[in-house]
Amino acid sequence: MNIIKILQWIAAWLVGVTLNFGIFLISYKYLTFPFLYEEQRVVNAPYIFGYVFPAIMLATLITIIIFSVITKKKA
Repeated sequence: MNIIKILQWIAAWLVGVTLNFGIFLISYKYLTFPFLYEEQRVVNAPYIFGYVFPAIMLATLITIIIFSVITKKKA
């Protein structure tokens, strides 16, 4: 595996994580913020970054791996 291929994987992973986390934050803002008090938002923030963000990173990596396997089999 050459360095260009590795950089492409990392770039795809970063784009995927950013998009997924952005979608999550926008959805969270519209669905829950009107119903939470400020202290509840502050209490929930560490859980979002502690559990949701790593899960999104892992899900994006798995998606990229599956996509790579599927495209290699078709080629």
